[in-house]
Amino acid sequence: MSIRILGDVLLLALPPVRKLVLVALADNANDTGYCWPNQETVAAKASISERNCRVNLHALVADDWITVVKVGNGRGNSSQYLLNVERIKCQASAFSEKGAKADLRDTKADLRDTKADAPHQTNRQEPSLIEPSVISRARRSTLSDEFLQTVQGEEPDLDIPAFAADYLNWTGSSKHTDKERGFRNQLRVEWKRKQFAKGGSQNGTHQPTYAEKFFDEHVTRHA
Repeated sequence: MSIRILGDVLLLALPPVRKLVLVALADNANDTGYCWPNQETVAAKASISERNCRVNLHALVADDWITVVKVGNGRGNSSQYLLNVERIKCQASAFSEKGAKADLRDTKADLRDTKADAPHQTNRQEPSLIEPSVISRARRSTLSDEFLQTVQGEEPDLDIPAFAADYLNWTGSSKHTDKERGFRNQLRVEWKRKQFAKGGSQNGTHQPTYAEKFFDEHVTRHA
């Protein structure tokens, strides 16, 4: 596995499933971008069917993200791929610079909002939706009660207090300058929705796959 190539792939702005397939290839590639995983392995890492895997592999070839060096014969000989390392590196650098500028704009906007809201602050205390014992960090107040009540109304089938506690205890949330936007992005993660569904058979028992964790940690963070 090439850590450098994998890190660059995670920064690319690609459709989610196609990106997961490219992540799976990068996970098997050496530093030159050469790899030869079978389609069953790639599909398993991306949590998709082998048919869907083939469709996305063809799309990556058509878009010049990868090149098929040798086509496998289906008898134990896998196809061999070469990732377009230079293009991946170039696109990842551009996306990283764009993300840094966006974070700076968000920070400035947060400062303006804080100044604008300061005269309207009161000492009135509202009952919290989150149990203090659930959250172990001082930043538990970064999601307002009013915001959580609004989200609970929008998502009545989810246990929003538990979802919010999990988000605030997640180390990745400390990198979000806009906690409300970061929390809403987490609401889009399907395996987490299953985990915090009210009364669902999968509530609290769903174990995310390797690809789901990669998508959660590295892809939705830039959404």
